[in-house]
Amino acid sequence: MSDRIEESQPFRFIFTCYKNGVIIDLSTTSARTIEYRDLEGNETIVTATILNAPGTDGKIYYDFPLNAINQSITYRIKAWLTFATGKIPSDPVDLKIYDEWESVE
Repeated sequence: MSDRIEESQPFRFIFTCYKNGVIIDLSTTSARTIEYRDLEGNETIVTATILNAPGTDGKIYYDFPLNAINQSITYRIKAWLTFATGKIPSDPVDLKIYDEWESVE
């Protein structure tokens, strides 16, 4: 994934799942989703895949298709991980999406 993601373009988002600053071992998860919210609070949830099985490195990914994210804003993103004991959220991160004409500062 490039450091710069432009609106409406397809990209692979790789996310390392942390809880309280510690990498989460995903090897016993039964489901993984990524939730992202725009500035107005509109949320979208997509199914994520473990990047490196069995998932002890905490990395998941989702391939965003063309036009999936079509606003040049900063999105708030977190993973939801389902274990036998229940569902937990990861620590959230921000993802900046650029307009193709916007300069990088």
